[in-house]
Amino acid sequence: GEKLLRPENLQPVLQRGSSVRLHGLQGAAALNGRLGVCLTYDDARKRWRVRVDGGEEKALRAENLEFHGDQRPPQVSPLIQQSVVFCTAKGQALELVQVMKQRREAERRGVVARDRIIVFCSSELAQELALDALKNNQFSCAILNGRREMKQALAQFNLDQKQVLVATDDAAAELKLPEPVSFVVSFNFPKDVQLYVKRLQHLSHDVEGGRAVGLFTEADGPLAPDVVSILERTMSPVDPAL
Repeated sequence: GEKLLRPENLQPVLQRGSSVRLHGLQGAAALNGRLGVCLTYDDARKRWRVRVDGGEEKALRAENLEFHGDQRPPQVSPLIQQSVVFCTAKGQALELVQVMKQRREAERRGVVARDRIIVFCSSELAQELALDALKNNQFSCAILNGRREMKQALAQFNLDQKQVLVATDDAAAELKLPEPVSFVVSFNFPKDVQLYVKRLQHLSHDVEGGRAVGLFTEADGPLAPDVVSILERTMSPVDPAL
């Protein structure tokens, strides 16, 4: 049935993924007017964890946040930390190795928990390039493509055997992991941005979230507007080269 309600009872409620503008801050007035996205709510402190444009995170009261812009749920969970790095096609393999070494170093230092990693490739040719670079740098990899059975690949993909799964998009279409991973690398980008979104669905969506790194080259140029839109919607840093 229909109800007569006061306007103040029809106000939208902040939730994970809400796009907001910061206002009314006294001690950090420089933040007023900045845009952000709500991540999680700390009930004990009565504050929202908010990622501000550019990637910085702040703990803020609800009264210092006002709705701004598109309130539809973002395609990618805002809890996922995304970064997309522009590189040359020739430097792509080197960039991949650097990203992987940085992640392993962070694990060694205890900055992040030790976990499995998925490297996604758009084709078997790209997969071969990624595998060569990783194997030459002592990364033990499980392989998933049209010629490798998923059951075999998943049996090897664990912390005790092969901690890195290098998969093509086609072969990973039906990929279902027992548990999500905390780190995903896009060695190159697929033709359709929705495939990029699907890659990130294998990441953890808990409070800490997962991390996604994408390597973007000139060949991926047509996808730039869509990728930038996804990054901006979650207030993730955007490489100026995009």
